[in-house]
Amino acid sequence: MYSTVDPPVQPPVHAAVDRVHDALDLLTAADLDLLDSSDLRLLTGRLLQVGHRLDAATLRVIHQLDRRGVAVERGRTSTAAWLRAAHRLHPATATRLVRTANALHDDPAGPLVGHPDDGVVRPRQPLRDAFAAGQVSAEHVAVVTTAVAALPDTVDPATRADAETALVAAATIHDPRALAHIGTHLRHTLDDTAGADLAATEDHQVATRELQLRAQDDGSLVVRGHLDPELGAALRSQLTPLAGP
Repeated sequence: MYSTVDPPVQPPVHAAVDRVHDALDLLTAADLDLLDSSDLRLLTGRLLQVGHRLDAATLRVIHQLDRRGVAVERGRTSTAAWLRAAHRLHPATATRLVRTANALHDDPAGPLVGHPDDGVVRPRQPLRDAFAAGQVSAEHVAVVTTAVAALPDTVDPATRADAETALVAAATIHDPRALAHIGTHLRHTLDDTAGADLAATEDHQVATRELQLRAQDDGSLVVRGHLDPELGAALRSQLTPLAGP
C-alpha cells in the first residue's frame, strides 16, 4: 500500500502574485495599435497607479524581511546586502528600498490621529493608505518621511502628525520635486531659527545670481551663469520644450 504526500499549500499571497503575472502576460501580448489615443492615455494612468500599488506591496514585504532579520539568517550582513545579491539590485537602490520601507512602516512616536467616532489610526497610516491605493508613488513616500524626520525636535507630536497629514494631501496633487519644496518651507515655518536661515540663504542666492552670454566669432554663443532655484526652474521650464531628443 502506497501513501501519497500532498503538495505544500501555497499562501494566498503567492496565488495573488501569480494572478498579477498572468494579467501582465495579457498586457504584454496586447496589440496597442488597436487602442486610440484616449485609451492609451487612460491605460498609462492606470498602469502607473498599479505600479505604485505594487511598490507599496513590495516595500511592505521588505519591511517584514528586515524586521525579522531574514537577511542575517541567509548569511548576509543586511537586508540591502541580501537584495543586492539575491535580486541583482544596484547597491543604492537596495539601500533606498530598505530605508523607505522602514520609514514608511515604523510609525514615529506620537499620538494616534483621527476622530474617536471614526476610529483612530497610527500617525503614518494615512501615508501607507495613500500609497497602497496608488495615489502616491514611492518617491512621494520618501519625500514625506524625509521631510517629517527633518522637523525640529521642538515640534510637538500633534503638530508633527498634522504636518505629515498636510504633506500626504499635497503628495496627491504635486510631483515629488514640488512636494520637497513644500516640505522644506513647512520645516522652516515650524522652526523660527531655520526660517531666518532660509530667508538669508534665499536672499544670498538672489544677490549672487548672474548670467553671461558671450558671442563667438563663428556665431556660437557661450552661456555661463548661476541662478537661484526659482529663476532656474523658470528658465528650465522655458527651455525644456525647445530641447530635442
